[in-house]
Amino acid sequence: KIIFPTRLNLERLAQFTTFEETRAHAEVTPVATISPFMEQHEGKPWLMIPDNLGYPVRGEPLERAQRG
Repeated sequence: KIIFPTRLNLERLAQFTTFEETRAHAEVTPVATISPFMEQHEGKPWLMIPDNLGYPVRGEPLERAQRG
């Protein structure tokens, strides 16, 4: 099993098929400190990250999230 932040980074990298695509994305995506937070979805807690940081997935149910 992979912890939540590592899985999100792998999903982000999986969007690209070449180094050039990955590099171009990295060059236009601002560097930011990411602080996860909890949010309720359909009455259940989700572990989330902020939007607009270049990740295709923003969260998952807390019960499924692997933590270190």
